[in-house]
Amino acid sequence: APGRELRRVLQARDRHCRAPGCAVPARRCDIDHTVEWRRGGRTVPETLSCLCRYHHVMREFGWGLAQPVPGVLEWTSPGGRVYRTSPSRIAPPARR
Repeated sequence: APGRELRRVLQARDRHCRAPGCAVPARRCDIDHTVEWRRGGRTVPETLSCLCRYHHVMREFGWGLAQPVPGVLEWTSPGGRVYRTSPSRIAPPARR
């Protein structure tokens, strides 16, 4: 299980459930291993994301999830369609 500090890092990065279109706040989400822990998934920010309970469980019903780049999630529907989500910026870029 991720410790308190890792949970805070993930919540700051993700801000909400990382399923496409879901707005459940990250503080109310589960921390999910993109590759299941029991299958060798590591407990590090590059392999974790915040998912609400509904979307966490949805993976057991035919949806695939990959994290090709740290923080970028690719959801694959049972029909093969791919949806990509990226974390929001924590702060706007500095003006020059």
